[in-house]
Amino acid sequence: MNKYVIKGVDSKGEQVTIGMLDLYYLTTNLDENADILDEDKINVLYFNDEVSRFVVDRLRAVFIANKIDEYFLFHSFDDVDQFDGKLLSLDYDVVVRTVNL
Repeated sequence: MNKYVIKGVDSKGEQVTIGMLDLYYLTTNLDENADILDEDKINVLYFNDEVSRFVVDRLRAVFIANKIDEYFLFHSFDDVDQFDGKLLSLDYDVVVRTVNL
């Protein structure tokens, strides 16, 4: 298992934790040269707003730095009804949601 912490900066300039991710490897690819199929990748959904894009950009940077980016597919939604419909379908692995404080 790998644990990742996503950090941000609040309005006072203080570093705060804005998200955590525990990544469990349930299977391994025995052939390192084999292609990773889209259906084997982790689907990450997010609504296309400023905060979610920030979080997704940070996640991508962490995944790239750790050479695991090829295991993730990111899906953005501009329409809130389409986003909510996808959430109701439960056809995803991870959702990036924002919280209005």
